[in-house]
Amino acid sequence: TTFDFTLAPSSNDEDVLVYSTLLPVDGDEMVVSVFSPIESELKIVISPPAGDLREIASFSASSVVDEFGIDGATFLGTTYTFAKPEAGLWKIVITAPASSLDLLPVRDQKVHGVLLLGNLGKYAV
Repeated sequence: TTFDFTLAPSSNDEDVLVYSTLLPVDGDEMVVSVFSPIESELKIVISPPAGDLREIASFSASSVVDEFGIDGATFLGTTYTFAKPEAGLWKIVITAPASSLDLLPVRDQKVHGVLLLGNLGKYAV
């Protein structure tokens, strides 16, 4: 599943931008990738269905930083792999300082990143 995300000003702090969504998880392995031209500025927290928000790296079994894009139009992203995640709706929250928008190639760019979710189950279709 692909989610294009746009960071919006936080209702609690105008100096912080935020995006949050729920991720449906039902597989034996979950893979979450976040790609953005401001990837180094992002703070990502996640929570399982019945848990508290924590830094994503504290839940994942591994993480890999790589480039995303084609024909020289690339930017960094991080892929997190989760072994045997709890089934249900996981919440993910991505934040960045409002000043990070100045780092975008186009200041008023509408999409600030892409979130990819993969659920790998025991059955292939």
